[in-house]
Amino acid sequence: MARLHLCLHLPYRQMEGFIRKLSEYIPRLRSANYTTLFRRIQKLNLSLSSPDLLNSDPVVIAGDSTGIKVTNRGEWMREKWKIRRGWLKVHAMIDVSTNQILSLEITEEDVPDDDMFLPLLNQAEVMCGEGNITKALADGAYDRKELFNELEKRGILSGIGLTQFIHKKIYSAYFCS
Repeated sequence: MARLHLCLHLPYRQMEGFIRKLSEYIPRLRSANYTTLFRRIQKLNLSLSSPDLLNSDPVVIAGDSTGIKVTNRGEWMREKWKIRRGWLKVHAMIDVSTNQILSLEITEEDVPDDDMFLPLLNQAEVMCGEGNITKALADGAYDRKELFNELEKRGILSGIGLTQFIHKKIYSAYFCS
């Protein structure tokens, strides 16, 4: 929960609701209240930078995005009156070998995936050290000439179109670690 609070800036009340709902599906997970979360997370020494990521080893990164529905409230009304409610998009880049999240951005639904590739790549280069990224993997949503040219300029090999591999790696980084 501390990672969610740090990375996504998720407020404590929302984390409380998230844990409560998740505990319905995971029997051994006990839900925590706002006060418990606040007190325990405040005692931790949290930081986004990880010193073990900055090394000289070559890094292969994978980038992708996914949509998150914000609320279910009034779902029947939206269906009845054909009112459309948006969602948030989470854009991420990870280190393929360690499953470490190197960069993360949250945007509105109307921001195209390929527009977020360069900001994510810049964040990933800061985390890995400039020149350490050897290959960038992404699905077809990032298939744009300008991105290929930028990768070539930075000396990074392109692996765009490897959809199944990327989804498997991103999924395991988010939900299995």
